[in-house]
Amino acid sequence: MFWKNKKRVKLKLVDNRTVDSGTHQNELTENELVDDSDNNREAFRVEPDPIQPVVVSIDRHRYNAVNISSGGVAFHVSEFAYAKPICAQIKLPDNAEVLLVELELVSVHGGLCRCLFKEINEAAENLLHSYVLEVQKRNIRQGQGDV
Repeated sequence: MFWKNKKRVKLKLVDNRTVDSGTHQNELTENELVDDSDNNREAFRVEPDPIQPVVVSIDRHRYNAVNISSGGVAFHVSEFAYAKPICAQIKLPDNAEVLLVELELVSVHGGLCRCLFKEINEAAENLLHSYVLEVQKRNIRQGQGDV
């Protein structure tokens, strides 16, 4: 996946400082901030453990997720030709519940299929948030996390 260059915004700030004589002096400083307003990623993605995969089922096909967030999922496919909407089931490890979702195809490139969750109920979204958080915590404990 490619990454867009983020916009940089320059701001001029007035900084009130106390100088040795006890008087205030206004100092104009220029700072550069990153503008993330065009960033369309709204959720943190994690890579499931291959030993305990997240399984995406569409029709009779099963795919192991490459990464997943509360906003979408990516998985490897040899070919992908499904009608819209794409109704799928997601099975999280250590969870008996199967999540029913509607996927929106974003892209298929190099055998990697990227989808957004078009329709997902609140309970399923909460389970995904919990799963992502647990994977993040495990990665941090194992020294693999970048949070």
